[in-house]
Amino acid sequence: MTLDGYLERNYDDLLQAAYRIAGKDGPDLLHEVILQLYQTKDETIDGLLERNQLKYWILRVMVNNYNSKTSRYHYKWRKDIERRRKFSRQIVEWWDGDGIAAHRDELLTYIEDRLADLPWFDAEVFAIYFEDGHTLDSLSDATGISRHKLYTTIRRVRKQLQGTGRQDSQVDEGDRNR
Repeated sequence: MTLDGYLERNYDDLLQAAYRIAGKDGPDLLHEVILQLYQTKDETIDGLLERNQLKYWILRVMVNNYNSKTSRYHYKWRKDIERRRKFSRQIVEWWDGDGIAAHRDELLTYIEDRLADLPWFDAEVFAIYFEDGHTLDSLSDATGISRHKLYTTIRRVRKQLQGTGRQDSQVDEGDRNR
């Protein structure tokens, strides 16, 4: 069996798996991995096909690409979303003529720099929570993630953004006011 034949026969299964891994971005993830497959040595692909391990290998590469901040998929697809998000903030600030934008820009830059060092899930939950003006309930309803998981993630990120000198009670006070 060739790689082309394998992909023809298993494309629908691989696409379903990609949707489970990356949600609506599943096709982009799968196609990026297929490009990587075609750049892999023929001996490696032939060996995986002979041992009937190609499906596992493809799934593993999809998971790695989706979760890694250094993967081709991240730089090609996710990093672009991050750039657009930053640009949309700049557009909003251009319309703000009362001087608050400069302070807000410094704060957003500081937060984005700190979020870059956090695990992907934590950073995305925190960014979506504040950028879209969600409450814990509305974010839980929109994502299907439990309210408790969202609360602990947001609280953990707030503590990290505020520095280790803050007490839990001060962080919790901020959560109650939100």
